[in-house]
Amino acid sequence: MPLLLDVRLVYSAQSDFPTAERVTGRRCPGCQSARFEQWVEVMRNRYGDA
Repeated sequence: MPLLLDVRLVYSAQSDFPTAERVTGRRCPGCQSARFEQWVEVMRNRYGDA
């Protein structure tokens, strides 16, 4: 099952295109629903609280 990223695009008033992408979260729908607490712990250990 693929790991899905929640991404926030950052725009600038001087550009019509996104200037940056920030990952705000990571999801795996099947993994997350099966063992939510374990999923949260693994993601926190691997990627920090971001």
